[in-house]
Amino acid sequence: MLRSGETLEIRQMYAGGLSISEIARRTGRDRKTIRKWLRTNTMPKPAKRKRSSMLDQHEAFTLEQMQKGVTSASKMLYLLQQRGFKGKIRIVRAFMAPYRPMAKAAATVRFETPPGKQAQVDWADFGYIEVDGRRLKLYCFIMVLAYSRAMYLEFVTATDMKTFMRCHINAFKFFGGVPHEILYDNVKTVVKDRDDDNRPVFNERFLDFSSYYGFRPRLCLPYHAWTKGKVERPVRYIRQNFWQGIQFCSLEDLNRQAALWRDTVANVRIHATTRVQPVVRLAEEDLIPLTNRVDFDTSEYSSRRVSREVAISYKGNRYSVPWQLVGKDVVVRLLPSGQEIQVLWQGQIVAQHELAEGKGKFVVDPAHFQGLNRTKTARPVLVLRKPPGHDEVEQRDLAYYDAFAGVD
Repeated sequence: MLRSGETLEIRQMYAGGLSISEIARRTGRDRKTIRKWLRTNTMPKPAKRKRSSMLDQHEAFTLEQMQKGVTSASKMLYLLQQRGFKGKIRIVRAFMAPYRPMAKAAATVRFETPPGKQAQVDWADFGYIEVDGRRLKLYCFIMVLAYSRAMYLEFVTATDMKTFMRCHINAFKFFGGVPHEILYDNVKTVVKDRDDDNRPVFNERFLDFSSYYGFRPRLCLPYHAWTKGKVERPVRYIRQNFWQGIQFCSLEDLNRQAALWRDTVANVRIHATTRVQPVVRLAEEDLIPLTNRVDFDTSEYSSRRVSREVAISYKGNRYSVPWQLVGKDVVVRLLPSGQEIQVLWQGQIVAQHELAEGKGKFVVDPAHFQGLNRTKTARPVLVLRKPPGHDEVEQRDLAYYDAFAGVD
């Protein structure tokens, strides 16, 4: 009786051109035994188990998953639990043990996609970076076109929706178009949850984004990260070929060096799988064109109430608005650049400010106070915070602010 792993070795030797006699000599097996197993395409089964098991009704499914490459008992246990299996992992390990050698050695059929059909996206964690005296997490956004293996990468300090969409837009512009579908892990920016039938509940904002550009988001099944291998491998490639020994003085400098490496190394190398430069196959990608398409609005919107200080509070700082809006609810829009905010009232822009650095600052536009001293309506008392280092808060009569309005 041949061991389960031996049969695959014999088939591989035979496929490599060795005769049955030579295979018999190398393995020490009889030629008739070798000939017998070369004629069958089934996996040899171990001796029949004498006792029944909770796994009996899942045996066919388990063998099917092993033939697909699932050799981890913990992973198999997860899959079985989705089918109602209540047993322990030891039962799964015991059943898988005789079959594992051949399953591990089984050749993997590589899945290739036609030009333009698919891209794969992933985040990679790259530690921390100092930005304006703050220690922030550093991430790398990676998009790889499945056909050409052309890569786009961008380092950022956030993985929120605005950043996620902006990275996509930058990648689309770099590639010169949009793939017809994009494969993701189950990140919250794409999928909020899964229902009782394991169907994804997509993030509405991201569905609006994908609909605007015309691509279909696809998800890996939970714990099936290998289905996204075309981008998983580039993560290792970036760490080993670009990141090691890199020195940079800012986030902008890091991205400048990353773009240079992308264009002079990553996308012009002979790819190990395709044996063609990614930049060459990129020209063959059948992407959805971006012709004259205005960028999707990735702005962040939030609501605020205008305080008696004639200001709204946003991310630890205060920004003035027209004094007539005291007590009103307004909409604050953080522009895609992340450097400016707009304040909207009834759909109209009533104020715009550069985003202040740090916290505790009051950004004032003098025009917002014009006419304040000429109204007979009750006027709010404004609060002036002293410069950094002073904890006191002073209350001032509005005459103090007439200077903002240019009134003598």
